[in-house]
Amino acid sequence: MSEQSLKEVAVNHDDIEKLETALDYIMYVARTGGHVFMPEDKKDFKPFLLSEIKRFLNEVIEDCIQENPEGAEIYKLVSNEVSVPKDSLWQYLTKDHLDHDNKLSDEQWETFVNEYGGHFAEGCTDLGDAVLSNFLDDISDDEPTEETQ
Repeated sequence: MSEQSLKEVAVNHDDIEKLETALDYIMYVARTGGHVFMPEDKKDFKPFLLSEIKRFLNEVIEDCIQENPEGAEIYKLVSNEVSVPKDSLWQYLTKDHLDHDNKLSDEQWETFVNEYGGHFAEGCTDLGDAVLSNFLDDISDDEPTEETQ
């Protein structure tokens, strides 16, 4: 593949080369053999390589967590963060959000979360149902009826 053909599709040849090298190294650490077949469209090279790096890196991270859970936690390979789809309603409340006067210890907060987390989720679902129903009513009110046409 020539550098000229890469430039034609606004792909940085050096970036692609370094990403290919990174993928090779990560595949080596993951003890994964084989080959990765590049997409035909050159503009897809970078996203493809990054997705492969991410996939293999996640495998290496999972192995590390299994081998050394304490070290993985210290270096923040383990996270309790939640991935939320962009097209969703979602709410979380931390101790800082609710316990403004710091009346609860961390242990008491954890007990509270364990005891009331389900009720909170049910309440959020009920609220979601209600606001969606209101929204549907609002948009149906905006639609012309036979009488107003």
